[in-house]
Formats: sequence, structure tokens, C-alpha cells
Amino acid sequence: ESWHDFLAPIVEVVSFFETNYMSQVAEEVNTFQASAQHQDVIVVIDDDTVFLSYIKNVLEKNGSLVLVANNGARGLKLIYEFSPALVFLDIMLPDVNGFSILENITKIKANQLFVSLMSVNDSRENRKKAYDLGAFDFIAKPIDADILVSYVRNRLNYKRALEHAIVTDELTQVYNRKYFDQQMKQCLQNYQYRNEPFTVAMAD
Repeated sequence: ESWHDFLAPIVEVVSFFETNYMSQVAEEVNTFQASAQHQDVIVVIDDDTVFLSYIKNVLEKNGSLVLVANNGARGLKLIYEFSPALVFLDIMLPDVNGFSILENITKIKANQLFVSLMSVNDSRENRKKAYDLGAFDFIAKPIDADILVSYVRNRLNYKRALEHAIVTDELTQVYNRKYFDQQMKQCLQNYQYRNEPFTVAMAD
């Protein structure tokens, strides 16, 4: 009882925080996830916070959706949660080697994910190992901002063209069964997590 007067303001602040701020964060996450369905997401994994801030600002100024992680565990979580179009991955991370992450995600998400390894050490051995493990590119640091923007635009255009070819019939340019399965999966997820209704119409 003697502590009640001291604790009451703290309890009030915590209650206000939980009611207002956390709901705001949840709303921002939902907004980002909704945007991610219609726009390519880029994930950057690097333990250098200055570099993370730099690359995020450069890409976002050019209209990209960018998520950053300063360790491998967080990076993997973002990759599996958002299925990004591009991943920039540093070799030296505080919790795990970048090559290990590359090997992990290319085994599971082969042909679905473009990973570019980054490092100040662009030795022949590192480049060879990166390509052997499935990296799409190897980029030496430091990275020029203009070249980075052009690089991302080039790779995203290539990825979109490749994905379009995979999900459309070559003769009629009509979407195929693979596309239907992808869209159905996305609609079901939207319904389960955000209660977004959808309709399936079939015509012969």
C-alpha cells in the first residue's frame, strides 16, 4: 500500500503505451505487409548500422520497400516472413557467417530469391564460394549510390520478366495454373490474417 502512490503513474503510462503505441505499431506492420504484396521488398542484412542506414535511405528515396537486419537470425526471419525480391547479405555477421545463411535460403527458396553477397573482402575465394552456393551477384564495398540504384532496377526488371515468363502461357499470354496457385495462396493468407474476403470465379 505504501508503494501504491508511486506505482500508480507508472501503471497508467504502461497502460496508455499498450493501448495506443502498440496498436499503432500493429497498424504500421499491417500497412507494410499490404504494400509488400504489390511491391518488391528488399532485405539488407549487415552488422554495420551506418551502412544499413545509408543503403536503406538510398533505396527508399527511389521508391523501394526496404527492411534491414543487423544479424543473421533477424535477417532470416524477415526473408521467410516477407519473401523479398532481393537480399543484400554481408559475409561477416555477429551471430552467423553470411555463407551459412546463403546456403540455407538457396536450398529452400531456389529460383525464388535473388541474393547478392557484399563484403570489403572481394577476394577470388569469396567470390567463387558465393557463386557456388547460389548467390546471384557479389558486390564489393563501398557501394556507389547511383550504381546501387541502377543495379537494383536492373535486377528487379530481370526478376519480373523471369517470373512473368514462368506464370504465363507462351502462346496466349494467359496466366497458367502456377499463377492461380500463387494467387489462391495469397488470398487465403489475406483472409486468415486480415479477414479480407475474396471470390473465385470459374468459367469454361
